[in-house]
Amino acid sequence: MIEQMDMNYWKYCRKSNIEYINKTRQVNVQTYAELIKQLENEGDHKVLSNLESYMRNLNEKMNLQSITIQEASLQMIEFALHLRKVKEPVVIIGFIPPYYPPVSLNDFCSSDKLLGIIRNKANDFFGLGVREELYFMGISDLSYLSLNSQSKVGETLEPNMPLWNHGYKIPFKAIASLQIPGVNIGPWGKDIHKRTERVYWKDVVEVIPSILKK
Repeated sequence: MIEQMDMNYWKYCRKSNIEYINKTRQVNVQTYAELIKQLENEGDHKVLSNLESYMRNLNEKMNLQSITIQEASLQMIEFALHLRKVKEPVVIIGFIPPYYPPVSLNDFCSSDKLLGIIRNKANDFFGLGVREELYFMGISDLSYLSLNSQSKVGETLEPNMPLWNHGYKIPFKAIASLQIPGVNIGPWGKDIHKRTERVYWKDVVEVIPSILKK
């Protein structure tokens, strides 16, 4: 983006017959938590009150389903920037729901035994190999069955999610208390989230159900 801006400026200078000065630009990158901290440090109670009032207004709109939680989150960030009177370009890093806590096969000592059974059944009955991945890069309900990094996740997520506790919350303590091990077993497929997305039919109706039963 910065390179494109420089190129446009160079073209403008050449057309306008003025000297092109190559300037080094500093990109302002900060987290949403840092942005809110700056507002709090200013100590303007009216500004903080406006922030809370705007958040409640967004929550009411979400309850009426006039906006999505994703739209409300972006509007909350934009309003905070407006209150901070930010005029220069800035990149705000934060989280917008839904959030799926990371779950890895390495989190469970019992996973090796289970994977061994799955691997043997797939090979013995169908002559298939099994590819193992520590993380499933899609979305899965398994993310809400265990949590081995509760404090780290909460400390980072909560202050950087604009509408945390206002229309969205994850019960980290309850999830951590479950600690239910799981393995996501799926069919062979291609083109996830595209119009051409598909899975191998035999895997869905025969292979996967048989492995689960056995």
